[in-house]
Amino acid sequence: KESEFLGKTFEIDISSLGLDSIISNIIDCRIKEIEKCIGSDAPLAAVIITGSTMEGILLGEATSYPKTFNSASSAPKDKNSKVRNFQDWTLSNFIDVAYEIGLIKLDVKKFSHVVRDFRNFIHPYEQMVSRFHPDKNTALICLQVLKASIIQIAEYRKKLQ
Repeated sequence: KESEFLGKTFEIDISSLGLDSIISNIIDCRIKEIEKCIGSDAPLAAVIITGSTMEGILLGEATSYPKTFNSASSAPKDKNSKVRNFQDWTLSNFIDVAYEIGLIKLDVKKFSHVVRDFRNFIHPYEQMVSRFHPDKNTALICLQVLKASIIQIAEYRKKLQ
């Protein structure tokens, strides 16, 4: 059932991502803020913060493994076929490369692209064109995808140790 999935508690450990302690604290605060937004009936805000947090985590992982990320065939390139600097990558780029290198699995890759699509509602015209207004369930689904990505990234990092 949808309610069972949405109500499921994924135990996550931000420190398992191996990111700098300052960014880890920010990620932890953002997840708490996402939960507050959901509880306060602010689903659009929750969705936008979820996508942004996902991008921050993947950027942190790319910074930890630059050679691996830059060597991926799906790494974005400029007009001279040179891999772009990480600050020029999109969330879509990070998701595709994270999947290619095994950081996340196919399920999280596909659902992460959905989170990215909803995160683009930060632009009012995107929302207008789609005629969709995220609700609490949309926000909960996005949060579950974020948590699943954290678990899969942690599993990947554990294998490397």
